[in-house]
Amino acid sequence: MKDKISALARNAGTFSDKGHQISPETIEAFGISLSSRYGKCGEMIEMLQFAQAAAVGAVAHYVKEVSYDSKASICAFELDESVTEGSEIERELFGIAKKTISHFFWFDGEYFDD
Repeated sequence: MKDKISALARNAGTFSDKGHQISPETIEAFGISLSSRYGKCGEMIEMLQFAQAAAVGAVAHYVKEVSYDSKASICAFELDESVTEGSEIERELFGIAKKTISHFFWFDGEYFDD
């Protein structure tokens, strides 16, 4: 199944930059609002993987929103105000983001997949 999802994400890159691939562009998964500015399939897959991993790690409730700016190809997170930089919860969420999101802002930094 993971190979099928990866193939879907790779193929999604061949569509128009502003062409919407999915609708609705905003959904909720594991209590987290997920949105893709231009409704990009690959972005939504990454955010769904993040939300699922956060739920498995019992930290999803610390994330309010994850949004992908399709034009800039970067993801942003809105975390609960109780999450502080350097805390155990922040480190757990950051680790999940590094494994699932290809390009994102995190506190004052910008991160890319390895």
